[in-house]
Amino acid sequence: MANQQNKSASPSSVDPQALDQLNTARLLTAKNLGTWLSLSKRQIARLNASGKLPAPVRIGGSVRWDASVITLWISMGCPTRQIFEAREEVA
Repeated sequence: MANQQNKSASPSSVDPQALDQLNTARLLTAKNLGTWLSLSKRQIARLNASGKLPAPVRIGGSVRWDASVITLWISMGCPTRQIFEAREEVA
């Protein structure tokens, strides 16, 4: 369980090099997104199922999130998917 991160970790306590690698990746897996947000893969699945994350991109059976969309979503204050998509259409 050494791989588990503190869920209350602030973004500044996350390894900057790891964040740079995630930011340069165009599409993020649930595991990558969880690392970025300091959440578990299971919590990412729950948030996605409940519409609290931006819609993922589906490639075959794979689910990915666009890093630039996640960055925008965070800058907007992490609204629900419905609110995020409505704000995105206006912008």
